[in-house]
Amino acid sequence: KEKGDQYDKAYSEIDDMTVKMRLEGDMKAFDTATMYYKKAVEDGQTSFRMHAVYEGGMSDMMNNIDFNGPGSTDMLSMNRMMYEQLKDVAVFEGTERINGVNTTVLYVAETTDFMSMAEASAMGDEPVELKDLRIYIDEKKILLHRMSMKAPVEEAGGDMQMTVEFGDYRKVGPIDHPFVTTMTMQNPLSSDQQAEMQAQMAQMEAMLEQLPENQRGPVRDMMKSLGQQELSFSMRVEDLKVNKGVPAEY
Repeated sequence: KEKGDQYDKAYSEIDDMTVKMRLEGDMKAFDTATMYYKKAVEDGQTSFRMHAVYEGGMSDMMNNIDFNGPGSTDMLSMNRMMYEQLKDVAVFEGTERINGVNTTVLYVAETTDFMSMAEASAMGDEPVELKDLRIYIDEKKILLHRMSMKAPVEEAGGDMQMTVEFGDYRKVGPIDHPFVTTMTMQNPLSSDQQAEMQAQMAQMEAMLEQLPENQRGPVRDMMKSLGQQELSFSMRVEDLKVNKGVPAEY
């Protein structure tokens, strides 16, 4: 709790942040995204209101979806939700060295996906239920380095194994921020189910013709990637500014 308060204090010194990142790998929905964060103090707690601007890929479609709002995907809100949700149920499982860093491993048998809670709320959906959640934290700095989990996939009758790695932390102003976030997902579909999905996607080709030309390629690539056995993509921060101001319209 004391170290968590120190983490909150560091973020309390921030009025705004601008994060520009590039998406690489499978599931490339966009080329770059610029996230604008503005401080919003609610009930005495610091959080951030986010506005995202996407470029390339399916950006025309994504810019029309409201992912924005208080606490959407900023590290402070995510860590706070994680602490509040898991403090009474997480079990110490041991330690593990990740990318040269000693981490404490916490295990939770079942929980709600705190990473998607804000987005699910904004979209009117239900958050995903997770199983076998493991969290790897550098206790010295309260930095999240890895999460691994299973999420049910009803269509496949099994669980998708997901791993998220946070790396290349850099000191920017009062905070340490991960400059590379990589997600890997292992598809639970059998070979027959994958073949069926690919056949269904082939039938959807006609629908692609109804999309604007600049969207057909990215949508087609994403559809193909859904049938792969393993998906992996990374978000690499190209620029991060703290307390430099954000556009007035955001």
